[in-house]
Amino acid sequence: MKVLAIILLTYFLIKYLFRIFAPFLIKRFISKMQKQFNSQYKHHQRKESKREGEVSIEKKNKSKIKNDKNLGEYVDYEEIE
Repeated sequence: MKVLAIILLTYFLIKYLFRIFAPFLIKRFISKMQKQFNSQYKHHQRKESKREGEVSIEKKNKSKIKNDKNLGEYVDYEEIE
């Protein structure tokens, strides 16, 4: 009986504390995400800021596919009906 009472009291205590502290934790999480978003946005704006009429060409690196002979062994097969 004691164990059941302890479990119930613990459950209600955690539930009560969660109701008190959850809004603060959520607000803190949201403010951190806003700061992160704003810093990324400002970084992007600085990178993209160009004078009007200025033209720039950016080339993307082409990924090179290596032809390695040691990839494996080719196995011939025949289809069986």
